[in-house]
Amino acid sequence: MKNMSRRLKIIYILALFFIGCGSPEKIQEQKQEEITVIFDLESLYRKNIDEIRTVLGEPTDGDFIEPTKQQIEFGASDEWNNTFNKGEYELLITFNVANRNIIDFFISTGNPSGKTKNTKKLEQILGIQNSTNYTVESVKSFKSPSYYTGIKVIPKK
Repeated sequence: MKNMSRRLKIIYILALFFIGCGSPEKIQEQKQEEITVIFDLESLYRKNIDEIRTVLGEPTDGDFIEPTKQQIEFGASDEWNNTFNKGEYELLITFNVANRNIIDFFISTGNPSGKTKNTKKLEQILGIQNSTNYTVESVKSFKSPSYYTGIKVIPKK
């Protein structure tokens, strides 16, 4: 009788364990995070900075959207940056001042720590995880080389 009681307790504990764990599909479902495209780079492919501004809106750079005439005269501004914010994410776009073409995009992690290990999530946020139009480079953190500060995305010509 004592052995029977012990067996029932073990079976009961095992049953609770398996019920609590759930099915593998349910566990996988919980691990997958719903990721929304925030900056759709595929729709921006081959657009210049002026066309991108019409899609994304006004950059958040204030008075520094374009280089000044003095900066252009001194040749200090072959390239210029514009920043666009959506939620916690910041997209920095580098463009050629003379021909207005995009040189690259950089998206930061959106994490308060400024670093991440999940660069694939950033690709998903940009909608480029399966793109053949861009080259993606992960940008390592100086202080923590096993982490990244974001990704640099370069349009293919």
